[in-house]
Parts: sequence; C-alpha cells; structure tokens
Amino acid sequence: KAEQAWALAVILLQPASIIIDHGHFQYNCISLALATAAVGAVVRGWDVVGSVLYCMAFNHKHMALYYAPAFFGHLFGKCLQRRRPVLQVLRLGVAVVGTCAVCWWPFLSSWEVAAQVLHRLVPLARGVFEDHVANFWCVSSVVIKWKQLIATSSMATVALVCTVAACLPAMVQQIRAPSTNGFLLALVNSSLGFYLFAFQVHEKNILLAALPVTLLALTEPELLRWFIPLVTFSMTPLLRREGLLIATGALLLLFAAMYPMLIASRASEPSFTRPQVVAGWTSFFVAVSVLVVQEVVEPPARYPYLYSTVIVAFSFVHIAAFAAYGNWRQWTMACSSRSKSE
Repeated sequence: KAEQAWALAVILLQPASIIIDHGHFQYNCISLALATAAVGAVVRGWDVVGSVLYCMAFNHKHMALYYAPAFFGHLFGKCLQRRRPVLQVLRLGVAVVGTCAVCWWPFLSSWEVAAQVLHRLVPLARGVFEDHVANFWCVSSVVIKWKQLIATSSMATVALVCTVAACLPAMVQQIRAPSTNGFLLALVNSSLGFYLFAFQVHEKNILLAALPVTLLALTEPELLRWFIPLVTFSMTPLLRREGLLIATGALLLLFAAMYPMLIASRASEPSFTRPQVVAGWTSFFVAVSVLVVQEVVEPPARYPYLYSTVIVAFSFVHIAAFAAYGNWRQWTMACSSRSKSE
C-alpha cells in the first residue's frame, strides 16, 4: 500500500504536467486524465469502456492521438486471442464510432463548420514545427532547411511516413503479444514516435510520453528517474520565456524528494550499472551547466537562439535514445515472458 501511495503521488505531482497546465495555462490535464482512465479500464479488461474514454480524450484534445497505435495494437491483439475475434472487433468499432459521432454531432449540421474544425486540427500552413521543440525536424533544421527544401504538403507526407515507421514496432508487438506492461511501454513508444517525427509538434507534446512513464512507476522506476527531469528540461525555452524557471525548479525538487520514498517503499530496489550512473550524472551536470551559462552569459548577437538550440539538441539526443531503449525493452520483455511460459 505504501508503494502504491508513493506511486500515486509521483503520478499526480509530475512536475512537467503541473507547470504547463498551471503556469503556461493549458488544459492538457483533462485529456490526459481521460487517457489515464482509458488505460485503467483497458488494463482491468473493460475494453469497451476504455475505448469510449480514449475517444473522449482525443476528441477533447487531438494530441491524445499519439496513443492511437498503442491502443489499437493492444486491443486488436486481445481481440485476436479471444473466441469470435470479428465480433470483438465489431463491439469496439461500434463504441469508437458511436463516441466520435456524439462528440462531433454539434459540428455535423454544416459541412463548412466540420471542415473548419478539421482545418484547425491539422494546421498545415503553420509548418512542420513551431518555436524550439526537441524533435528530429527542429533539430535537423539547423543543417537542413526543411521549410525551404520541401513544400508543406509534401513535408506532411514525409512526416507521416516517418511517424508510422517509428510507431509500427510498438504496435506490432502488442498485436502479437498483448500484455499490461507491454501496453504501457507501447504508449511510451508510440507517443515518442509521434513527438520525434510528426508534423506540427509543440514543446508540450512531450507530456504525452511523460504520462505512461509515470504509470510505469511501480514496474520501471528507473525510467521515471531519468525521463521526467529530461522532459522538463526540454521545455526550458518555453518556460524561461514565460518566467516559470523558479517554479519549475521547485517542482523538480519536490519530485526529487519523492522518488527515494517510492524506491524505499518497494520490495526490491532497481539496480543501475556503473555506466548508467555515470551517464545519468553527466547528463544532469551538462543540463544544469547550460541553464547556468544561459542566465549569466549573453548569446552572440549573430546567434540569439544559441542556448535554445543547444537545449533542444541535447534533449533530442536523449529522447531519441530513450525511444530506442523503450522499443528494445518492450520487445525483449515480450520475448522473456514467452520463454518463461514455455
């Protein structure tokens, strides 16, 4: 019970989500809460309820579609393992279509209104990324000027292909061998696939990966320790612009104080190799150094966004490495479970 209580505290007091929703003043908590409820329902076997809740989540804020490959793969995989799989798929299909129809009903009276809503959901004219986001397109644009090289419509297609390729391994693994831990890891991996390669990504979209990482607090606490500070650091350009660095630091200190309590409440502590410890502390030192230098040394006039570029490039390398590890972990966990059952 103590372990569950500390895990719940870590989930509810996750610093990145708090500072964005209550400092930057967004409403991500609504769609993320609906997505969390959907995950809980699916894990308990209430697949229809989970499907309805998930549809409500992405109809409230369409960025919750980052989880779609994981939900589809897991639910479809479960259907294939049951008797009458076609009937199971139809049940879920009716739930999804019905929920979306109810959510869209106010806009369906006029094609022009519905088209305008869709246009707002897919703002192609705004380009492949905005501001400083730690994904592939933004970081690589330092060398490759994507917006000048490729037309917007073609860029959207390229981003779509890359996103599908990045999300496919997590989805396929869950279709083949659906499991609770595999589902949570698939949520992490599919949301990171979208974040790294999707069209029109914002800094705060990384919150979608942070949620399932916190839900893994009991089974994969080592991921939590590294990823949550990284997520928060990746949004530093936005947080600094809005004067939220001090509040962010306070929330990170609270998180750092809770993490040892979570570990102490567990029956067994996670083991870290020496290279992992060295890499973790090195990353922490570099991140803090960049923040300190940013506050005391003005960037060259020729490169006003130097520090923001360094921050997102540093964060991108770590997030991409985390995505690779997450996919490896998901597949090796499935192989290990299968060999034990045999």
